[in-house]
Amino acid sequence: MRKSTYFVLGILAGLLVSLPAVHADGNIEWVVVVSDGLTSSQKGPAGNQLESLLIQKSTPGDVIHVVSVPRHETVASVTVPNESPRRRARDRDIRAAIPKIKRAFQSGGNDYGRVNLPRLASTVSGIRETEFPCRVIVFGSPLYRDPSKAGWNFTEGVVPLDGSIDYEKSPFTTTSKFPDGTEVTWITLDPEWGEDKPHEDAVQHFVKLYLERQNASLVRLTPVASKALVFSPRQFTEPESINSEAVGVVSVSYSATRPKPSGNNVSVPTPGASIVSSGPERSLEAVIREGETNPDTTVIAVTWTSDDPTADVDLWVSTSGEEGELYFGNPVTDWGILYRDVQRTEDNRGGDDIRRWEYLTISHRDLDRVTLWLNAFKTNKPIEARIVRIFDGVRKERTVTLKTNEGDGGANRFHRARSAAWARVNLQTFKATDAPGGI
Repeated sequence: MRKSTYFVLGILAGLLVSLPAVHADGNIEWVVVVSDGLTSSQKGPAGNQLESLLIQKSTPGDVIHVVSVPRHETVASVTVPNESPRRRARDRDIRAAIPKIKRAFQSGGNDYGRVNLPRLASTVSGIRETEFPCRVIVFGSPLYRDPSKAGWNFTEGVVPLDGSIDYEKSPFTTTSKFPDGTEVTWITLDPEWGEDKPHEDAVQHFVKLYLERQNASLVRLTPVASKALVFSPRQFTEPESINSEAVGVVSVSYSATRPKPSGNNVSVPTPGASIVSSGPERSLEAVIREGETNPDTTVIAVTWTSDDPTADVDLWVSTSGEEGELYFGNPVTDWGILYRDVQRTEDNRGGDDIRRWEYLTISHRDLDRVTLWLNAFKTNKPIEARIVRIFDGVRKERTVTLKTNEGDGGANRFHRARSAAWARVNLQTFKATDAPGGI
C-alpha cells in the first residue's frame, strides 16, 4: 500500500468504496481553496476531503480547480473522467495532477492560515471553464490579515462594520463577483480560530454578508473537515441582515489581548494602520484648539518611534482625589477623556501625522494632582516617546525613552516602579527650554 504525504490516492483502487455523489443532477464546477498556512495536523483532513471529491464524490464531467492561497495560485485543474470511482485513481489525468495538487499542501511561510478573502471572487471567476453551478470549498482561517492594510485586519478581537463593504478605502470591495448562485463551505480546521465566541460570531456575520454582496452564499462555516462536501442541509438558510451602515472597525471581543473599552471604539482605519478609537470621537485638531483657548483644560498627546514596527505604547493617567484612571480600557472618567489608542509603531511613521497620536483631555489644571505613566504594552526594542503637553494654553514638548526590550501587556500595572516597561513622566517639569509642541 502506497501513501503520499497528504493524500492516500495511491491506495489500491480495489480498496476504494463507491459513495453517492454530493449532487443528484447535472455537473458542478468546484474550486477547492487551500491555505499554505495550514499546520501539519490540518493538512491531512483537508487533503482527505479533496481526495474524496476527486475520486468518490464528484460526477463524471465535473471540473475541479485547486487554488493555493493567500497567493491565489491555481495549481491544478481537472475534469473528472467518465470512470467509476474504483478506476479514477488510475486515470492518467488525475495521476498527472497529483504532484501539482501537492504544491497546495506545502507550506509557503503563511503562519495564520490566511486566505485573502477580498481576492476570492476574482480568482474563482477568473478560472471558470464552464457554465456549471459553482461550489467553493475553503480550507483556512476566516480572519482577514494583510500587513499592507493592518487597520482592517480581523485581529485582537476586531471586525469591520457592515458599511465598510465597498467603502473606498476598505479592501472589501465588490467589484469582482462570484458566478451567480455560488455556494461556499468554509472549513476553519481550528475550533478556536477567533479571540472568543463574540469575535467569531461577528466575523462569521461579516464574511457571510460580504459573500452575499458578491453573488455567493455561505452554506456553512465549521472546523469539521468532514463537512466540507456537505452542501445540504445547510447550516445557514437565511440571508444575512445588515447590522450597521457605519464604516470602520469595532472591537467585539471580551477576551482579546486588550480588554474591551467601555466607550465608542469605532474607527475608520487608514491604509496600513491599526488605530482604534478608545473614547468618544473627536479630532486632535479640536482637542488642541480647546487646550489653547480654555486654560481649564489640559491636553496630553503622545507618539513614538522604535525599531520594532509592532511596538505599542499606552498612556495611563490618574488624578489624586478623583476616581478612575484613564487608559485604553477605561477611556472616560468624570475628569478626563482618552480619545485614541494607537497600537503599532508603524502607525506613527513621520511623527507629524496627527492621526498617529494618542491624546486625552483633563478637565482641570491641577498638574500637581496628575500622574502620567507610559507603558510599553508590546515591544522587542527600546522606544522613544514624544510627549506634548498643553497647559494654561501653552504647548510644550519633551522626549522620554523606554529602554526596555520587552513589553509587559500592562501586567505590571500594580508594580510600575519596578518594571522597565513603565516610565513615570513628571508633567510639572516641562522646562522653559523644552521645545514648543510640534502638533
